[in-house]
Amino acid sequence: FLLAAPGCECSILEQMLSRHPELVSPQELNLLQYHDMAERTRAAGSKTCFGLHNALEELAQCTHAEAARDINDMQQMSTKEVFKIIQDWSGSRTIIDKTPAYALNMSVLRRAEQLFANPSYIYVHRHPYSSIAAMEHLVMEQEWPPELDRALISSIAQTAEDVRRDREPQDVLHNVTWDFTQDTWANSNSNVISFLQEVTSSRKRVSVSYEDLLLEPEKCIRLICEKLSLPQRPAMQDPSQTVGSFLLDKAEIGGSAPCSSGANEAMLWRTVAVPRDLSSFPAEIAKRLGYPVPMWKSPSATDGVSLRRLNSVTSLPRWDLGPLFIVPDLVGNTNVNLEKWATRLQLPCFLFDSAHVYQQSTRRVEMHAAYLLQIVMEASPNGPVLFGGVGLGCRVALEMALQFQRHRPHDVYAIVLVDGCVSGPVDLPIELEQYALFCAISATPLAPDIEHFKCMMRTCACPEEQLEVVSQLKPSGWELSRWDTHVHTALGHILGNIKLMESYRPAGQLKQVLALSLCTLDDTNHLSSMCKANSAFIESLQFESIHRNSSAVNGEDSVLADIIALINHYLRLN
Repeated sequence: FLLAAPGCECSILEQMLSRHPELVSPQELNLLQYHDMAERTRAAGSKTCFGLHNALEELAQCTHAEAARDINDMQQMSTKEVFKIIQDWSGSRTIIDKTPAYALNMSVLRRAEQLFANPSYIYVHRHPYSSIAAMEHLVMEQEWPPELDRALISSIAQTAEDVRRDREPQDVLHNVTWDFTQDTWANSNSNVISFLQEVTSSRKRVSVSYEDLLLEPEKCIRLICEKLSLPQRPAMQDPSQTVGSFLLDKAEIGGSAPCSSGANEAMLWRTVAVPRDLSSFPAEIAKRLGYPVPMWKSPSATDGVSLRRLNSVTSLPRWDLGPLFIVPDLVGNTNVNLEKWATRLQLPCFLFDSAHVYQQSTRRVEMHAAYLLQIVMEASPNGPVLFGGVGLGCRVALEMALQFQRHRPHDVYAIVLVDGCVSGPVDLPIELEQYALFCAISATPLAPDIEHFKCMMRTCACPEEQLEVVSQLKPSGWELSRWDTHVHTALGHILGNIKLMESYRPAGQLKQVLALSLCTLDDTNHLSSMCKANSAFIESLQFESIHRNSSAVNGEDSVLADIIALINHYLRLN
């Protein structure tokens, strides 16, 4: 018996096994859950007949009409007798019965032990998000096992049809089907796990994942053949001949284009939009089966202290992309609204808190990066990751990518740098000490923007006068001594960070980097030196400057559109 939950796409393994001369693999016999053929016909009619029908055509070498007549003649038989007929027609070959409906009911699984002397079991499981996307397709097409509540399925299918007809957003359908499909996935897999624990240890049984089957087919087939005491056949080891079934041809349900690559199908879960977190029981089963449910796939998850979500995106346009983690400037980002930027990107975006990033002025860039990288690797324990940096955060982002490249060399897709050099002197909008002072007061309620702050500093003849002006920005309720302590502490902390940033020299190279400069029309004189400083540490640098004209109508929206267009082009999303 080939046991799997609905939506597992175990037909691929079934077809691979069918190439073995000692096996016969009819599709979905749907016999085990019924005591006799009359009960089977009453319960599901012709919807469950195609597997048995095809088996009779192949084994008896008969026509379609003759197979239909044979099934009609079997109506007075028990399903055990029908199994016996199929076994007799199969000769010495072993039958593989792949019927996902069996996993829906524990008592049905136990009937296998009651009807057969020494049955063998192959258990195939798949990532919950991929399975849920597949089950949504089954619901929409009403291709669902009749054992489930027909009224419920019909109601969901009608809602799905309304979504399609009215051109509602796809996430409406996700919300409609989510609870039903995740519970079905969890209950089915839990039934199979519990059942296999019940059966005697002398039974031949083996478990494989759908993902491993596509990524390492030779290893999986070798394991199955060893467990079932079958000689291995090379023809069994190529799943590419079977990829392209009805589900995989409609992979747009999960958000990605159809493809024949095993990696693309194995990582389909990364492209599935998640309307809300898995509930506790499905999450427990996913963990038990070893499936990653990373933080970036959770609509509500956030680190809470150092990392926050900038958009609600939980899917990727391609599996080989990853979530974007952005390191801010010391004072946050002054040139672009990152929240507004993130809502236009097709990637999950997260921003580190600037105060948390630069909490210790004694930390070198490499130490800053190592600390933040640990958070990233916990949020995305496998698969590609994208890094972003703004201003001084560009240096930390680059170092994070270099360190990440040493841990997971195939998972660094790209990094995006905005308004920052990765090495050498720090390019600041005002003098270093004034910029540090601006950073020190930037989080207070009365803090001015950078241009207003420049004007305030021009009126000051010495540092003492600058501090006097800053004292006027003291929050209400603060004593002057507390404010002075805060400013001087922050000032020393920020100056220390900046000086350490200036001493940073990247130890290595990255292959793909997009550097953006959001400059005003009179800032272009530093662009060539900025590009040169970055390209020394980057193998393939794409450098773009985006001119901002503050007097232009909708200037910010225009800059935002340019940023998104460049990033999409860079990531090949156009």
